[in-house]
Amino acid sequence: MRQIPIRDAPGELSGTSSSAREQGRASAPMSRPGAGQPRMDGRLESTTLQHASEPERAQSAPAVDSPWLSASIITAVVLFIVREVWTVWRDIKRRRQATFALKVLLAEETERNYWAFKRTFAVLEEISDLDHNDGRTAGSWVDRSGTMHATFTIMGEAQPHSSLALFDYTTARYERLADKVAELDRELFRAVQAFYHDLAEWKHELAILERYLSGQVHGPFADRASTQAFLADLCTEGNQRDEVFKQFYGRLVSTELKPRVR
Repeated sequence: MRQIPIRDAPGELSGTSSSAREQGRASAPMSRPGAGQPRMDGRLESTTLQHASEPERAQSAPAVDSPWLSASIITAVVLFIVREVWTVWRDIKRRRQATFALKVLLAEETERNYWAFKRTFAVLEEISDLDHNDGRTAGSWVDRSGTMHATFTIMGEAQPHSSLALFDYTTARYERLADKVAELDRELFRAVQAFYHDLAEWKHELAILERYLSGQVHGPFADRASTQAFLADLCTEGNQRDEVFKQFYGRLVSTELKPRVR
Protein backbone atom coordinates (compact mmCIF):
# COMPACT_ATOMS: atom_id res chain seq x y z
CA MET A 1 0.00 0.00 0.00
CA ARG A 2 1.31 3.41 -0.99
CA GLN A 3 1.76 6.04 1.75
CA ILE A 4 1.02 9.72 1.05
CA PRO A 5 3.56 12.06 2.54
CA ILE A 6 1.94 14.25 5.17
CA ARG A 7 4.45 17.10 5.23
CA ASP A 8 3.40 18.24 1.74
CA ALA A 9 -0.02 19.71 2.97
CA PRO A 10 1.29 22.20 5.42
CA GLY A 11 3.82 23.21 2.96
CA GLU A 12 1.19 24.05 0.48
CA LEU A 13 -0.83 25.97 3.00
CA SER A 14 2.15 27.79 4.24
CA GLY A 15 3.16 28.54 0.76
CA THR A 16 -0.21 29.92 -0.03
CA SER A 17 -0.31 32.11 3.08
CA SER A 18 3.24 33.25 2.51
CA SER A 19 2.44 34.34 -1.01
CA ALA A 20 -0.68 36.15 0.27
CA ARG A 21 1.36 37.99 2.85
CA GLU A 22 3.92 38.88 0.24
CA GLN A 23 1.16 40.24 -2.01
CA GLY A 24 -0.31 42.21 0.92
CA ARG A 25 3.07 43.62 1.76
CA ALA A 26 3.64 44.55 -1.85
CA SER A 27 0.25 46.28 -2.11
CA ALA A 28 0.53 48.09 1.34
CA PRO A 29 2.45 51.34 1.13
CA MET A 30 5.60 51.72 3.14
CA SER A 31 5.20 53.71 6.35
CA ARG A 32 7.38 56.71 6.77
CA PRO A 33 8.44 58.40 9.89
CA GLY A 34 5.76 61.00 10.73
CA ALA A 35 3.18 59.48 8.37
CA GLY A 36 -0.29 58.46 9.61
CA GLN A 37 -0.80 55.04 11.07
CA PRO A 38 -3.32 52.54 9.72
CA ARG A 39 -7.03 53.07 10.49
CA MET A 40 -7.15 50.66 13.39
CA ASP A 41 -4.06 52.19 14.96
CA GLY A 42 -5.51 55.69 14.34
CA ARG A 43 -8.63 54.89 16.36
CA LEU A 44 -6.60 53.65 19.25
CA GLU A 45 -4.34 56.67 19.14
CA SER A 46 -7.20 59.22 19.03
CA THR A 47 -8.99 57.44 21.87
CA THR A 48 -5.83 57.49 23.94
CA LEU A 49 -5.35 61.19 23.28
CA GLN A 50 -8.96 61.93 24.30
CA HIS A 51 -8.61 60.03 27.56
CA ALA A 52 -5.33 61.73 28.25
CA SER A 53 -6.79 65.22 27.74
CA GLU A 54 -9.93 64.70 29.92
CA PRO A 55 -8.12 64.94 33.31
CA GLU A 56 -6.58 68.21 32.22
CA ARG A 57 -10.04 69.59 31.33
CA ALA A 58 -11.52 68.33 34.62
CA GLN A 59 -8.78 70.08 36.54
CA SER A 60 -8.92 73.33 34.63
CA ALA A 61 -12.78 73.72 34.62
CA PRO A 62 -13.24 74.66 38.31
CA ALA A 63 -10.38 77.13 38.08
CA VAL A 64 -12.25 79.01 35.34
CA ASP A 65 -15.71 79.03 37.11
CA SER A 66 -14.60 79.60 40.74
CA PRO A 67 -14.48 83.44 40.69
CA TRP A 68 -18.05 83.70 39.40
CA LEU A 69 -19.24 81.04 41.85
CA SER A 70 -17.68 82.84 44.81
CA ALA A 71 -19.16 86.18 43.75
CA SER A 72 -22.68 84.73 43.48
CA ILE A 73 -22.42 83.10 46.92
CA ILE A 74 -21.20 86.31 48.52
CA THR A 75 -23.99 88.28 46.86
CA ALA A 76 -26.61 85.82 48.07
CA VAL A 77 -25.29 85.95 51.64
CA VAL A 78 -25.20 89.75 51.64
CA LEU A 79 -28.76 89.98 50.30
CA PHE A 80 -29.96 87.50 52.93
CA ILE A 81 -28.35 89.50 55.75
CA VAL A 82 -29.76 92.78 54.44
CA ARG A 83 -33.24 91.28 54.21
CA GLU A 84 -33.08 89.88 57.73
CA VAL A 85 -31.83 93.16 59.18
CA TRP A 86 -34.57 95.08 57.38
CA THR A 87 -37.22 92.64 58.63
CA VAL A 88 -36.03 92.96 62.23
CA TRP A 89 -35.91 96.75 61.98
CA ARG A 90 -39.42 96.83 60.51
CA ASP A 91 -40.78 94.63 63.30
CA ILE A 92 -39.13 96.79 65.96
CA LYS A 93 -40.57 99.94 64.39
CA ARG A 94 -44.07 98.44 64.26
CA ARG A 95 -43.78 97.27 67.87
CA ARG A 96 -42.72 100.73 69.03
CA GLN A 97 -45.56 102.40 67.16
CA ALA A 98 -48.11 99.96 68.56
CA THR A 99 -46.75 100.38 72.09
CA PHE A 100 -46.84 104.17 71.78
CA ALA A 101 -50.47 104.05 70.63
CA LEU A 102 -51.44 101.87 73.59
CA LYS A 103 -49.70 104.24 75.99
CA VAL A 104 -51.57 107.23 74.60
CA LEU A 105 -54.92 105.45 74.93
CA LEU A 106 -54.21 104.41 78.51
CA ALA A 107 -52.96 107.92 79.32
CA GLU A 108 -56.28 109.38 78.20
CA GLU A 109 -58.13 106.95 80.43
CA THR A 110 -55.80 107.87 83.30
CA GLU A 111 -56.66 111.56 82.84
CA ARG A 112 -60.36 110.75 83.20
CA ASN A 113 -59.71 108.64 86.28
CA TYR A 114 -57.58 111.41 87.72
CA TRP A 115 -60.53 113.78 87.41
CA ALA A 116 -62.73 111.21 89.20
CA PHE A 117 -60.06 110.92 91.91
CA LYS A 118 -59.96 114.70 92.40
CA ARG A 119 -63.72 114.94 92.70
CA THR A 120 -63.89 112.00 95.10
CA PHE A 121 -61.32 113.44 97.47
CA ALA A 122 -62.99 116.85 97.35
CA VAL A 123 -66.11 115.15 98.70
CA LEU A 124 -64.07 113.23 101.28
CA GLU A 125 -62.59 116.49 102.55
CA GLU A 126 -66.09 117.87 103.02
CA ILE A 127 -67.05 114.74 104.95
CA SER A 128 -63.94 115.07 107.08
CA ASP A 129 -65.02 118.59 108.05
CA LEU A 130 -68.39 117.30 109.29
CA ASP A 131 -66.70 116.10 112.46
CA HIS A 132 -65.66 119.66 113.22
CA ASN A 133 -68.89 121.30 112.03
CA ASP A 134 -72.03 119.70 113.34
CA GLY A 135 -74.18 122.26 111.63
CA ARG A 136 -74.03 120.53 108.24
CA THR A 137 -75.43 117.33 106.84
CA ALA A 138 -74.38 115.27 103.82
CA GLY A 139 -76.74 114.02 101.17
CA SER A 140 -76.93 113.37 97.43
CA TRP A 141 -79.03 113.66 94.32
CA VAL A 142 -78.80 112.00 90.90
CA ASP A 143 -79.17 113.86 87.62
CA ARG A 144 -80.72 112.58 84.40
CA SER A 145 -77.41 111.09 83.19
CA GLY A 146 -77.17 108.95 86.31
CA THR A 147 -74.33 110.94 87.87
CA MET A 148 -74.50 111.28 91.64
CA HIS A 149 -73.91 114.67 93.24
CA ALA A 150 -72.82 114.96 96.86
CA THR A 151 -74.59 117.79 98.71
CA PHE A 152 -73.79 119.50 102.00
CA THR A 153 -76.56 121.48 103.62
CA ILE A 154 -76.50 123.68 106.67
CA MET A 155 -79.10 122.70 109.18
CA GLY A 156 -82.16 124.84 108.94
CA GLU A 157 -81.69 125.65 105.27
CA ALA A 158 -83.62 124.09 102.45
CA GLN A 159 -81.02 124.37 99.71
CA PRO A 160 -77.53 122.84 99.93
CA HIS A 161 -74.67 125.31 100.03
CA SER A 162 -72.38 123.03 97.95
CA SER A 163 -72.80 120.23 95.43
CA LEU A 164 -70.02 118.09 93.95
CA ALA A 165 -70.44 115.53 91.19
CA LEU A 166 -68.95 112.07 91.63
CA PHE A 167 -67.61 110.05 88.70
CA ASP A 168 -66.82 106.37 88.60
CA TYR A 169 -63.35 105.12 87.69
CA THR A 170 -63.32 103.74 84.16
CA THR A 171 -61.39 100.63 83.14
CA ALA A 172 -62.85 99.94 79.69
CA ARG A 173 -59.63 100.59 77.75
CA TYR A 174 -57.52 98.60 80.15
CA GLU A 175 -59.80 95.59 79.84
CA ARG A 176 -59.73 95.85 76.04
CA LEU A 177 -55.99 96.51 75.62
CA ALA A 178 -54.42 94.50 78.45
CA ASP A 179 -53.59 91.49 76.25
CA LYS A 180 -51.93 93.66 73.61
CA VAL A 181 -49.86 95.48 76.24
CA ALA A 182 -48.69 92.16 77.66
CA GLU A 183 -47.69 90.99 74.19
CA LEU A 184 -45.71 94.12 73.29
CA ASP A 185 -44.10 95.17 76.58
CA ARG A 186 -44.06 92.98 79.68
CA GLU A 187 -42.55 95.63 81.93
CA LEU A 188 -45.23 98.11 80.92
CA PHE A 189 -47.90 95.47 81.51
CA ARG A 190 -46.70 94.95 85.10
CA ALA A 191 -46.95 98.69 85.77
CA VAL A 192 -50.41 98.88 84.18
CA GLN A 193 -51.64 95.85 86.07
CA ALA A 194 -50.42 97.22 89.43
CA PHE A 195 -52.07 100.61 88.84
CA TYR A 196 -55.44 99.17 87.86
CA HIS A 197 -55.29 96.82 90.82
CA ASP A 198 -55.14 99.88 93.09
CA LEU A 199 -57.89 101.47 91.02
CA ALA A 200 -60.16 98.49 91.70
CA GLU A 201 -59.76 99.07 95.45
CA TRP A 202 -60.55 102.78 95.04
CA LYS A 203 -63.73 101.89 93.11
CA HIS A 204 -64.82 99.81 96.09
CA GLU A 205 -64.25 102.77 98.41
CA LEU A 206 -66.20 105.01 96.04
CA ALA A 207 -69.15 102.60 96.28
CA ILE A 208 -69.05 102.93 100.07
CA LEU A 209 -69.06 106.73 99.71
CA GLU A 210 -72.08 106.65 97.39
CA ARG A 211 -74.01 104.43 99.80
CA TYR A 212 -73.18 106.79 102.66
CA LEU A 213 -74.37 109.86 100.73
CA SER A 214 -77.59 108.16 99.63
CA GLY A 215 -78.45 107.27 103.25
CA GLN A 216 -78.24 103.50 102.85
CA VAL A 217 -77.66 101.69 106.11
CA HIS A 218 -76.21 98.50 104.70
CA GLY A 219 -72.46 98.38 104.13
CA PRO A 220 -69.23 97.09 105.63
CA PHE A 221 -69.72 99.11 108.81
CA ALA A 222 -72.22 98.84 111.61
CA ASP A 223 -73.65 102.35 111.48
CA ARG A 224 -73.45 105.66 109.62
CA ALA A 225 -71.02 107.17 112.11
CA SER A 226 -68.49 104.38 111.55
CA THR A 227 -68.80 104.80 107.79
CA GLN A 228 -68.25 108.54 108.13
CA ALA A 229 -65.11 107.97 110.22
CA PHE A 230 -63.74 105.53 107.63
CA LEU A 231 -64.32 108.00 104.80
CA ALA A 232 -62.72 110.83 106.76
CA ASP A 233 -59.58 108.76 107.29
CA LEU A 234 -59.20 108.30 103.54
CA CYS A 235 -58.33 111.98 103.21
CA THR A 236 -54.90 111.25 104.71
CA GLU A 237 -54.11 109.10 101.63
CA GLY A 238 -54.86 111.85 99.14
CA ASN A 239 -51.26 112.95 98.51
CA GLN A 240 -50.03 109.36 98.27
CA ARG A 241 -52.64 108.44 95.68
CA ASP A 242 -51.99 111.62 93.76
CA GLU A 243 -48.34 110.57 93.46
CA VAL A 244 -49.38 107.11 92.26
CA PHE A 245 -51.35 108.72 89.45
CA LYS A 246 -48.47 110.97 88.42
CA GLN A 247 -45.87 108.18 88.41
CA PHE A 248 -48.05 105.90 86.32
CA TYR A 249 -48.94 108.70 83.91
CA GLY A 250 -45.23 109.53 83.53
CA ARG A 251 -44.63 105.89 82.65
CA LEU A 252 -47.01 106.28 79.73
CA VAL A 253 -46.26 109.74 78.31
CA SER A 254 -43.79 112.53 79.00
CA THR A 255 -46.34 115.31 79.60
CA GLU A 256 -47.71 116.66 82.86
CA LEU A 257 -50.79 114.96 84.25
CA LYS A 258 -53.91 117.11 84.18
CA PRO A 259 -57.46 115.95 84.95
CA ARG A 260 -59.66 115.47 81.91
CA VAL A 261 -63.04 116.98 82.70
CA ARG A 262 -65.93 114.71 81.74
